[in-house]
Parts: sequence; structure tokens; C-alpha cells
Amino acid sequence: MANIDFELQYDAELLEIIDIKPGDLVKSPSESFDYNVLDSEEIIVILYAEATGRGTESIKTDGVLCTIVLEVSKDAKPGTSRIKLVNLGGVADNTLREIYTEVIDGKVEIMEASAPAATPTPGSSETAKPTNAPTQDPGTGSSGTPQSTPKVTDSPKPSTTPNTTEQPVEDIPQSGAVGKHTPFLRGYPGGLFKPENNITRAEAAVIFAKLSGADENSAKNNSSISFKDLKDTHWAAWAIKYVTEEKLFGGYPDGTFMPDKIITRLNLQQLHTNSLKSSERSEKCRMLKSN
Repeated sequence: MANIDFELQYDAELLEIIDIKPGDLVKSPSESFDYNVLDSEEIIVILYAEATGRGTESIKTDGVLCTIVLEVSKDAKPGTSRIKLVNLGGVADNTLREIYTEVIDGKVEIMEASAPAATPTPGSSETAKPTNAPTQDPGTGSSGTPQSTPKVTDSPKPSTTPNTTEQPVEDIPQSGAVGKHTPFLRGYPGGLFKPENNITRAEAAVIFAKLSGADENSAKNNSSISFKDLKDTHWAAWAIKYVTEEKLFGGYPDGTFMPDKIITRLNLQQLHTNSLKSSERSEKCRMLKSN
């Protein structure tokens, strides 16, 4: 497995996400693993994209992709809180072949801690008798109130069994989006394509703007989006503003976009995921309007 992105849902009233740590399956965590916690939506987004681009660090064995570190609310009652998969963006090998995946939802079991052992009151005439039984740790709550102890389960682990190749269907309906293709990539002047060249952030913006059906004429030219290092005369300015408005792509905290910077495989995977989500939202809106 070289690529996977998925979303998990949790109960933010009971659980607080402290950290998400890459597991033993991730060889280059800083380059191939990323996550985002959306507290307001109670969603955890996890992304893995093999860093080398050659498949040498692909996941081929069982193990832990990542571990979710969380804290249980002190008001939580004993019981079970589900952590379930709500969206699986895609699972593929290094050749982008889809991998068959089975997912088992995780859960957090919230248990009530035992009350702390009583200690003798100072000045009492009685002498406390020692006991061989260990006492429970009263926790760190106020006034010695026991804290609920969570039992953390690992995040869903995808199976690496490749999916069986399906036979093509002969009768393909020529309606809707089927059969429609949008040109999104072209060569350089002089009849060159330069297949070994890297893709810049500006080029990636143009690719995904065109894949979304936009062009220099249909994109909003009066956009209020601006970056310190981007002039309106830049050849990709229209696309950069478009993907930023559509929340597919964005700039840096210092107000720059860095259009000539090489885009990483991880950023490209994030851009692709955001593009798919945007397409799904557009399709839902179209269906609602048609009804």
C-alpha cells in the first residue's frame, strides 16, 4: 500500500484528541504522514502517501499505521464511545491500482476507577493496620476524584490484499459525465513534454482548476484573493485564485503562495482529496436543485 486517506468520527463531548502518532508501518513520518483534527465537526482526517515515489517504502506487512492519543472527559460516564470510519478516500499501491480494503470500527471503553483506600485521620488513637492488597491510584481530579481510564484502540488497519481485476463492461452509457474528458496538461514550447520535470505549485493549481471545469474565462477574475508574491499578470494567477477560493489549495501563513516551489507528493495527495470532496459537494447541490 502506497496511498490511503480516510476520515474518522468521534464524540467530542466525551473525547479530546491530544495527538496522532505514526505507527511502525510509516518509514518517513515527516514526509509521508499527516493528519488534521476538526473539533467542530468531530472528524479526524488521516493521510498517508509513500514518500519515495518508487514504492520502496510501501506498506507490505501487518502493523500499526497510527495511534490516536486521547483524553476522556471527567464528566464521561462508564460505557463505550465509538470511533467509526465515515469516509475512505482511496487505497492504492504505487501504480495507483486500487487495493481491496476491509475496515473495522474502533471504540473507546470508558471504565469507572475504584475508590481510593481510606487513610487514617491524624491524631487518631487507632493504628492503621498494613494491608497486602495494592491500593488504586486516585487519579488527578479535584478533591481526589478518580479519573475515568480510557482504553485506546488503534486506528483501522487496511488490508493489503489486492482487489481482483474486473472485466470491462461493453455497454457504456454515453450520457452525463461518462465519456467526457477535460484536457488539463500540455507540453512546453518546441514540442517538448519533459516527463522527468517536477510539478510546481502553480502548475498543480492550473491542473486542478481545469479538472474542476474552470478556465481563464470562467474563473472569477475579480477575486479578492491576493498573495505577496503573486502578480495579476502571472500566467497561473487565475488558477491559483480559483483553487484558493474553492478551498482546494492555499498559501502560507506569511501571506505568500510560492508558485514556483515544487509540490510534494503529500501536498498533491491532499489537493486531490480536496478536489474529490469539492466534486461530491457540487454533485449533491446539483441533485438537490434538480429535485
